Amino acid sequence: MLALYSFSAVPKNGVNRLNPALPVWIVITTYFAILFGSALIIAFPVKVDELAHLSVIRAQFEHSALFPDWSRYVLLREDDPARWSTEDIEPVIVKPDP
Repeated sequence: MLALYSFSAVPKNGVNRLNPALPVWIVITTYFAILFGSALIIAFPVKVDELAHLSVIRAQFEHSALFPDWSRYVLLREDDPARWSTEDIEPVIVKPDP
């Protein structure tokens, strides 16, 4: 185990010094405290977040493209995930210039 404080019989220059790894251990401990604390407080899964992921998966499945147009992606309907949220609206088809 890494000692955080050096208790040598003969201290260097007559002064006991902190281990140089102490700041690293403080950062790691703080990181994991924040990580586990936020995992306990934040609700998961969030329904809206899952809906967005499912929407992207379905859109990529229906229209697979190497470089998709992300601005045209829409969400699935929350009440009926089998339909798009813009299904009642007439889609706009943009044709490229020749």
